[in-house]
Amino acid sequence: MKNFFIAIIIAMGAAWALGGAVERWFDISMHFNNHLLAPLDGLVVFLVLAVVFAIIGFIVAISMVGALILGMVAAIAALAVFGVSLFWPVLLVVAMVMVVRSISRTESSHPHSL
Repeated sequence: MKNFFIAIIIAMGAAWALGGAVERWFDISMHFNNHLLAPLDGLVVFLVLAVVFAIIGFIVAISMVGALILGMVAAIAALAVFGVSLFWPVLLVVAMVMVVRSISRTESSHPHSL
């Protein structure tokens, strides 16, 4: 969330700096409802638009990262299910060998003495 607020502050600063420069260099004026907006009003409108675009960019970036993570988790889960379904007989034999070996170890380490 801290990065989000930093992005908004950077967007506002860039819009303020570039908006004033563009307005002076190219003599751009903003009209709203057939009224000429003052330079400060035009700058405020430009800042609001810059903040809205920064918010939209943040939302798109977060949703892209979320989609990538979701896709990677789905791919890993699919590979795991595919691997288990393909090699389940081998896994079953390995599990049986491990159980038999653990039983034989416990019997050999604790012999029954009368």
